[in-house]
Amino acid sequence: DLITQVGSTSLDGDVKSEAIDAGTGSAEEFAALGSAVAGKVAVVTRSNDVSPNQRAVNALDAGATLLLVANDADGELSEWVGADDYMTSVGIPVASVSGVQGTRLLEAIVPDGTEVRGTMPTTRTATLRQAVAAALDASRSTEG
Repeated sequence: DLITQVGSTSLDGDVKSEAIDAGTGSAEEFAALGSAVAGKVAVVTRSNDVSPNQRAVNALDAGATLLLVANDADGELSEWVGADDYMTSVGIPVASVSGVQGTRLLEAIVPDGTEVRGTMPTTRTATLRQAVAAALDASRSTEG
């Protein structure tokens, strides 16, 4: 299941973007990817080394359109990604997937990218769910 992360912004409109593996979402990992992140869906693996807010800020600063966080355990993940004041949202949509789903998605990301596309509805949950479903569908089509 896809879980919209509290403290993120909503995403409305059309999305057609490649997904890129951004490691654990550290500033150094995003910097190493350079301009390759701009306009893409950044997929990161949750880590205690990078706070939820810092992952989101790093993705935003790198120009990602959406941040997907794969849990580092099999189960689902829900965490506050906004500022430390627990009132201010971060300026990027953020969602998480279970470790099982995240592993599949990350394995599907090839060097030239897994494309995420589709018309996104105006509701936050449906928007992010559709983006992940599109990415997972794309990964299945590359397996066969």
